[in-house]
Amino acid sequence: MKSARWLSLLVVLVLLAAACDDGGDGGSGDGRPSPRGVKRGTLRVYSHTDVGALDPGVAYATFDFALLRGMVRELYSFDTRATGERSLQPVPDLADGPFQLSDDGRTYTFRIRRGVSYAPPVDREVRAGDFIYALERQLHPDQPSPGSPNPYARLISGAGDFAAGRARSISGMRAPDSHTLRITLDRPASDFPSLLTLPFFSPVPEKYASEYKLGRDYGQHLVASGPYRLEKYLPGRRIELVRNENWDPKTDPLRSAWVDKVSVEIGHTEAEIQQAIEGGQADLNLDAVPPPVGDLQRLSDDPALAKRLAVETTGCVHYLTMQMDAGPTRKLAVRQAINYAIDRQGVVLAIGGPYAGEPASTILSPTLAGYSAFDLYPSQEARGDPDKARELLAEAGYPDGITLTYVGQSSAKWKALYEALESSLDRAGIRLKPTWYKGLDAYSQSLRLRAKREEHHLGAAGWCPDVPGNGSRSFIGVLLDGRHTSPTATNNYGRYSSTKVNNLIDRAYKTRDDRARAALWGQIDRLVMEDAAWAPLVYDRETFFWSARVRNWTFSPWLANPDITNLWLDPNTP
Repeated sequence: MKSARWLSLLVVLVLLAAACDDGGDGGSGDGRPSPRGVKRGTLRVYSHTDVGALDPGVAYATFDFALLRGMVRELYSFDTRATGERSLQPVPDLADGPFQLSDDGRTYTFRIRRGVSYAPPVDREVRAGDFIYALERQLHPDQPSPGSPNPYARLISGAGDFAAGRARSISGMRAPDSHTLRITLDRPASDFPSLLTLPFFSPVPEKYASEYKLGRDYGQHLVASGPYRLEKYLPGRRIELVRNENWDPKTDPLRSAWVDKVSVEIGHTEAEIQQAIEGGQADLNLDAVPPPVGDLQRLSDDPALAKRLAVETTGCVHYLTMQMDAGPTRKLAVRQAINYAIDRQGVVLAIGGPYAGEPASTILSPTLAGYSAFDLYPSQEARGDPDKARELLAEAGYPDGITLTYVGQSSAKWKALYEALESSLDRAGIRLKPTWYKGLDAYSQSLRLRAKREEHHLGAAGWCPDVPGNGSRSFIGVLLDGRHTSPTATNNYGRYSSTKVNNLIDRAYKTRDDRARAALWGQIDRLVMEDAAWAPLVYDRETFFWSARVRNWTFSPWLANPDITNLWLDPNTP
């Protein structure tokens, strides 16, 4: 993971000169010094929506991850205090030092850190077998559908047999003793340590957790292994985290846990959240509710407020998928013409301007290893080149232009994106015939279905990688591996398939060297763009604002949020 180009986008963007305290002197924001790292206080979070889940076996939303960061730990995690390349490298958490890897690259051996205890009422040390039970409860064949969404457990040998009821245990997970865990994969996966940072792989004590169902039931009775425990969860109303009395900071190299309590109030509007943070009644938001659009310029123009405003590249993207086996988009020249025709600056402006993103030209997003800022379909200021597009259409046999079907979501933001696309494509003689769906129905009722492929020559989509850095399995591996398609359940909406790309994906999964692996993903990115499988639109950004008393606010691409375990409050009352 050695590309300086993609690493440069992980810092606070100079667009707004957004400045967050680096923790050097713990400055209070009004010039008054305070100690490095202040203990105590209640972090007050206002949110618009509830968490998706607090059961780590099913949690998959950024809000979930932000809170679980304080409550559960994993074998490997991430250090939000690290900078540069180090910030995107997984590091030992519950593992007591680096893992051992077998010569064939399939078996990982971890020593479990001693002295790490669960919160009450479990009150015992974390054991190797707890990691095995965590996966078994997710995959158990008696689990009601859909069970856990964990897409990575089946990398482990025997996981599929266990889930299908053909085996009584997961053969690839063994605990020779209480502090040794061995995990064997079906095939080498150099990204496995990065995937282990997801809450899916946190330990769960069987005797206690087996009394609760996977999902909301256990989520309301979660037993913590991290510095905070769940004291109260009233769905749709309130979440309260308090200190885990059994957490020992000497056993946790990644979390300082400065605050005593995290209090979340659920159900506030965008305007209410912003007003409360500015007024000092709340400290921050964790469920991706940015300041109202009308406030962004005011906040960025005010020198004091701008210090508490950050615009961060999230790793998520907006893109157009293009059907490879139906309609005019089967022809490469047509797909290339679409890439040339799009006014990407116009699309960015339509969905919120530079606060919301920047024009995209690649498949890989800027937080993924292998990303580089190349553009095979350039235009002046990313405004599109309709003349070049018309030339390519004529070569493809469409001198008078074409009409293409389009599927998108009916929300205001997606409609605005469509209008910008429609306008720029029309300049090149590309006309759109849209079909609208409510929310995620666009995927389940059209884009994922082979039977609907004539309905979406072009499909508007968005995606976020599950982990940054070595996380392309959750991006290219899901969206563009031609071997992972079915008539009804594919995320490869255009049904792109390239034997060369598929082979390179396999090589990347096996390659242990960071530089060589990043180079492979970069090669894959360029090949897919040469095939014009997508028209990338926007590298997404998220805007954050926090209260005047928050210190050491640090964005983590692993969470797409700040890390609540490493910020502090000054003053620290309440």
